[in-house]
Amino acid sequence: LLKQNANYHSMVRDNARLKTQLERERTRYANGNATEKARMKPNLDTLVNRTARIDKQIAKADIDIERAFGEYAKALTFDPEDKALLGEIASNYNFYRRYEAAAKTRLKLIALGKNGISDYMQVGIAYNLGGKYKSADSIFNIVIKMDPNYIDAYVYSARTYSQMETDAKAGLARQKFEKVIEKASVDSVKYGNQYMEAFGYLAYHYLQNDNFGKAKEYFNRMVTLDPNNKDNKIRGYNGIGQAEYK
Repeated sequence: LLKQNANYHSMVRDNARLKTQLERERTRYANGNATEKARMKPNLDTLVNRTARIDKQIAKADIDIERAFGEYAKALTFDPEDKALLGEIASNYNFYRRYEAAAKTRLKLIALGKNGISDYMQVGIAYNLGGKYKSADSIFNIVIKMDPNYIDAYVYSARTYSQMETDAKAGLARQKFEKVIEKASVDSVKYGNQYMEAFGYLAYHYLQNDNFGKAKEYFNRMVTLDPNNKDNKIRGYNGIGQAEYK
């Protein structure tokens, strides 16, 4: 059942992309004049039909996938502590975008002794992907207590807080990303990507709050982080230009 729906992930991804495109085209159509609408109508109808078709395919796949996990549940009744089976179920929950179920299944594995840092991280990431941000952050905090220098836990905790934001001005994740910078300072080369993510969040946060001096400080840090990284420099200089323009 799962293998015959192995393209589920790509279908959901493509459908999301199509729906974004459809909304954009609908807005253009609504704002167009009669001539423009006549020209846009065939493309708009094509997008509507493609989206409807993929919606039906996803709905059909969901029926199969739920049945598959029902069969897994039956298999698990023979040995509820079968770690291999629990691991297989958790991996498939994750692949088929049942993220909260994936997290809860991996918690069962943790209770059975599979409780290393990577195991907890998989739980936290699954909660994060499923939009259960408070649950995710509680798991990342457990990892930080297990290893105060495990930088990925700080990064994911910061991401989780940024995803909870409804207003970039609020800066819910500001202190979290400042902590990422602090932890990354032990090796700026190794943790260059983590630095850039933190700089990006903080620069944008200060930009939204009209604190252009502070925003430029973080954009400048992007430029100087790695003299050989042109992408970082371009991103930093673009940000500086944006701050100057405002």
